[in-house]
Formats: sequence, structure tokens, C-alpha cells
Amino acid sequence: MKRRMVGILGLACLAMGSFPLVAGAVESRLVSGQIKACSKYQSGKCTTGDVRTTSQGKQVRLKGGTWIWCSGDCRDALRAATVDFWMEQKLSN
Repeated sequence: MKRRMVGILGLACLAMGSFPLVAGAVESRLVSGQIKACSKYQSGKCTTGDVRTTSQGKQVRLKGGTWIWCSGDCRDALRAATVDFWMEQKLSN
């Protein structure tokens, strides 16, 4: 049993060791701290998020820690993915 656990843990460590190669493909650095995005549809509904520049473009971080691509304006991407998410879904259909 003990020998099997070492084998499983060894495989897990080996697998985890390969992930930094994938994650390392996107080099990043924090640029402008935080931005604030407010709803187009509901006054006073705002959120903030960190912005970073990667080798492929800019990203903004959501409250849960997920980084999303800005695809142009980071403030607009943050707004559409958070405070106006459901309204954006309704309008796109």
C-alpha cells in the first residue's frame, strides 16, 4: 500500500511539474493596479479589478481570481463580465 501511494504521489508531482511550462507561456506583469467599472444599466453598481499586460495582450482579474482577456478596453471587459453580465446575455440573444 505504501509503495503504491509513493507511485501515485510521484505521478502527481510529475504531472504538476509539467503545468508551469504551459502557464509560463503567458508572461505577465501587473501594470496599472486596479480599474473601476460601473454598470451601463444600473446606477451605483460598480466593481474593481487588477489589470496586467501579458505577452499576448492585456487581462483583467475578476473577483474570484480568474483572469480574462480585455479584447480592447479592460474597463468594458470587466463591466460586461461582472456587473452587466446578465443584461449583456439578454441583449445578445
